[in-house]
Amino acid sequence: MAKNERPIGVTILAVLAWIGAVFAVISGITLAFNGSIMGFGGYGFGMMSGLGMVSGIIEIVFGIFAFFVGKGLWDGENWARVTALVLCALGIIASLRSLISSIVPIIINGVIIWYLGFNAEAKRYFRAKGFFS
Repeated sequence: MAKNERPIGVTILAVLAWIGAVFAVISGITLAFNGSIMGFGGYGFGMMSGLGMVSGIIEIVFGIFAFFVGKGLWDGENWARVTALVLCALGIIASLRSLISSIVPIIINGVIIWYLGFNAEAKRYFRAKGFFS
């Protein structure tokens, strides 16, 4: 494998980040729109409308963030690799609350941490780019 050739695992993770970004933006738009509709329901629904809209905007921001992380992974940016490692570690910690129902996310996040953190081919790809290049 050439020094700057992207490993297939990194390609897969970047594409999955983009797919997640699309779903997050769609979900955020839907949540914000549905939240704004709830404001027309009468007494007490105004607060729900605000919560729905704020939640939708936060979801859209996360989707945009996921897009840039995917782009960084695609381009071999080490900051994206570190970000993915940290988010997967946080995912494992969050999944430990309900270990039985969360075993699949724990395994998936663990595999991503192993691949981006310890796989020589992936580390070589990101090391060639530097941290902020």
